[in-house]
Amino acid sequence: MLIKSVIGKVTKSITIIGPMGAGKTTVGLGLSRALGFDFIDMDKEIEKSTGAEISWIFEKEGETGFRKREKKLLNDLSRKVNIVVSTGGGIISDKENRETLKNFSTVFFLMCEPQTSLKRTKNDQNRPLLLNTNRLEKLKELYEKRKSAYSYTAHYTIDVNKMSSKAAINKILTVLKNGQS
Repeated sequence: MLIKSVIGKVTKSITIIGPMGAGKTTVGLGLSRALGFDFIDMDKEIEKSTGAEISWIFEKEGETGFRKREKKLLNDLSRKVNIVVSTGGGIISDKENRETLKNFSTVFFLMCEPQTSLKRTKNDQNRPLLLNTNRLEKLKELYEKRKSAYSYTAHYTIDVNKMSSKAAINKILTVLKNGQS
């Protein structure tokens, strides 16, 4: 299935970006099922290829080591078609990653305020950047640091603060069908 994006290119893949707790994995999986595309959760792929959890990679290799693995995987994925990709929240921190995302896929930014992210991640202990810190302050810091990169990278922005995953999936399907948000 070909999807015409807002920039006039024809792409065969979709990428979901956004902060922690935005629903990237849930929305990406539901979207892939609706479109009949393969689904790839980048964090899960990195865990599978290394045999280690993301938190362990952060602990042993630091964020820099993790970002190298993330970049390599993104470059590999950019050669695939008919996929829906759910990224980690920080993938857009790297300029080359932003360009790769924009060029190989139609990118949806699931916009989610830090307070919403906090509610959605409060019981999740598998978030290395939120360990041993004031979670809300860290979420605010990350969001402020990354929001312009999310906006730059995205072809479409979906505000998911008061939206269920199902509603977000339906909104994206409508955007893909009609070419507008």
